[in-house]
Amino acid sequence: RAKLNALYCVTPTTTPTGTVTPTATPPITAAYGTLSVQSYPVSNPQTNLYAGNTYETVAAQYKATGSDITIKKVAIKVTDIDGADSFPWLYFTTISLWDGATKIGEISASQANAIEGTFAKIYTYNIAGLNWVVPNGQNKVLTVKATVVNAIPYSEGTETFQFTVLKDGLVHTD
Repeated sequence: RAKLNALYCVTPTTTPTGTVTPTATPPITAAYGTLSVQSYPVSNPQTNLYAGNTYETVAAQYKATGSDITIKKVAIKVTDIDGADSFPWLYFTTISLWDGATKIGEISASQANAIEGTFAKIYTYNIAGLNWVVPNGQNKVLTVKATVVNAIPYSEGTETFQFTVLKDGLVHTD
C-alpha cells in the first residue's frame, strides 16, 4: 500500500498565503453641480413688432459649475407693462427657447397654457420636456423668442409686454 500511494497518490502542495491587510479606500463624496443664471442682452432688440414675425424677447446666460447641468423646464413670465392690461395670447402665437440657431422647445402662447398671476397683466408659460445640457465650467445662452399673431384685432390697439426668464422657475439636474 505504501508503494501504491507513493506511485499514484500525490500529496497536494500548498502555496503559502500572505496576510491580507485591507487598505483604506477614500470615502466617496457626492459632487453636486450648481447652476448660475444671469441676464444677457438679446442680439437684435426690437421695439416695433410686426404680425407673423418672430422676435427675440429676452435671453439668459447659464453657467454650470461642478458637473454638467441638464435643464428640464424653463418658466417665462409675460407682463403687460403699458398699463392697458391685456392678454398675451391676443398678440403671440408661440413662445420658444433657442440655443443659438437651434430651437430646443416651444409652447403655444394660448390661454390654456398660461398660468395667471394677475388678471390681464401677468402670465407664466412653462416650457418643459427639455434636455438642454450646460457642460461643466461652461456658459451657454438661452434666448426666448415670441411669434406675433398674423392679425392683431384693431380693438386691441398696441401693447407693451415684458418677457422674463424666472430663475425660480427652472427645473434642472446635475
